[in-house]
Amino acid sequence: MKQTLAWISSINLGEEALGQLSGQFRILLVKEGSLSIPGFHLAPHFDVEVIDCVKEGCWEADMIVLAGEGTGAKFLDKIREVATQKIVLLLMAENEQEKERIISQIREALPFSKVVTADLQSYKALLSGENKSAVATATEVLRLVGYTVTASGAGGGHIGI
Repeated sequence: MKQTLAWISSINLGEEALGQLSGQFRILLVKEGSLSIPGFHLAPHFDVEVIDCVKEGCWEADMIVLAGEGTGAKFLDKIREVATQKIVLLLMAENEQEKERIISQIREALPFSKVVTADLQSYKALLSGENKSAVATATEVLRLVGYTVTASGAGGGHIGI
């Protein structure tokens, strides 16, 4: 059975990347409020569903992908109880101004989640997280959407992925 991935992100997926992901994961493109869903045609063979309830989407998901609007305190309160023991992949631009504050806020709001951060620059991603299995899964997701991935663990050492 495929794992389910809730994509709650302002970083849009292209149709090709979505197709690659849907081959390995069931994808929930989550839209709520000002979050936008890319406007492309979903091929019938894609395992993708658009859903308009963040809490329901995160409840169904094994992994939650967040960026942009998905990092605010009110938003995190909505998913706190359904994100327990799930992988939360935080996508961040390498030059994001308040990176450390956002990471700290997410770890505080979701203390029982397996948080993995991804610094994205062009098509390169630097991942870090404390749970080796979560980092491995996040690596697979980002590779499927076209990123070259380097991963490091909590101590800063590279994880063999």
